[in-house]
Amino acid sequence: MFAAGSRYGGLPQAMYVDRDGRAHRYVLLREIPTPPDDRLHQVQQRDRLDILANEYFGDPEQSWRICDANGAFDPDELVAEPGRRLVIPQQVR
Repeated sequence: MFAAGSRYGGLPQAMYVDRDGRAHRYVLLREIPTPPDDRLHQVQQRDRLDILANEYFGDPEQSWRICDANGAFDPDELVAEPGRRLVIPQQVR
């Protein structure tokens, strides 16, 4: 259902049947790991999450990992202020 590198890849799924009898598959909530050996990155003037994800994980599409580790609802907010320290999680999987 999801690509292997997706934040939803490999998560357990469930089924909901609405009152019209239509089945809807959905993904159960995922746990956001908080390993003790996370790294910190100090935001620079022209940092972007996709570039940071490529630097740390070798894949720009893994930027969601940085968002999760920093509790971000707005990804752009994470790199908007130079000097901010971002948690860079160890790659899981």
